[in-house]
Amino acid sequence: MSDGGVEEGWYRTKDGRERYWDGDAWTDQYREDDDEPPEPADRSPRDEKSEPSKEESKGSSPWTILVFAVAAIVVFACCNGVFSGDDDEPSSGSALTSCRNMVKAQIKNPSTADFAVLDTTITDTSISGEVTAENDFGAEKTLRYHCTISGDTVTDVTVNQL
Repeated sequence: MSDGGVEEGWYRTKDGRERYWDGDAWTDQYREDDDEPPEPADRSPRDEKSEPSKEESKGSSPWTILVFAVAAIVVFACCNGVFSGDDDEPSSGSALTSCRNMVKAQIKNPSTADFAVLDTTITDTSISGEVTAENDFGAEKTLRYHCTISGDTVTDVTVNQL
């Protein structure tokens, strides 16, 4: 018997075979056994490779990791304005809407205007960016626009081809 208190001998494994415990460690010796599996009280010492101990399995569960990942995404999105509204279609009456309406009035086919959200720059005194629209012949052109603003009022608009 080893210091751990488990006698050497043959012990049943999960796959139905028996493995030899030499009193200190598992050997590589296996044997087939046709007997019924032992009762729970007669179970063998755990094979370290078959099941983790409670100490080994104390890591985070997949559900805990998933909850923290979703929470991090929501916090990141809120802090970066993702849920603050649709930047592509601002509310009517705002300086951005007025600027875009005035830009559309200066292009040939305003219904084809597609404003680039990522290239739009808004400061206290101006709004600038790019818009893609079709010309009279149906060819797509990218234009650069600049609106001078005072509060929510657009005071000047320039549109130039890139």
